[in-house]
Amino acid sequence: MIVTCHPERDLLAVRIESALVASRRLGVGIAFPRGYDLKTKNNPALDWSEPASHRTTLASQENGYTFVHQRDDAVYHARLVPAGRIALLETAPHHFRLRAAGAGDNVIAFTVEFGPTPIATAAPVIEAVAKASEDRWRNFW
Repeated sequence: MIVTCHPERDLLAVRIESALVASRRLGVGIAFPRGYDLKTKNNPALDWSEPASHRTTLASQENGYTFVHQRDDAVYHARLVPAGRIALLETAPHHFRLRAAGAGDNVIAFTVEFGPTPIATAAPVIEAVAKASEDRWRNFW
């Protein structure tokens, strides 16, 4: 399993390989909480209790998916780019589940990048994110 973050972008790279993925007993959940008032200092815990007070939309694109999450005037975007075949299901408002697309597929791999505006830059491959993160930490110490 690889879970790593890019050292210069708000981007996660994830690769999970397991027989549990193939049997569809293991997937990845993605959820968008209501959040908090951006004007509040010392932010309280994220608020999951009012799903009707914010909005998450999902759009399928040629090479992935884009989530747009909005609460009041605050808007952010998340772009998910699969590395291989996946299925993305909305399981409840603001809640999504990734799973293998085909029977017997034992890998779920993707990048997800977050930003205040739509993300137009190409997503790096997972191995490139892992290497960039490793290099940054090696140079940090």
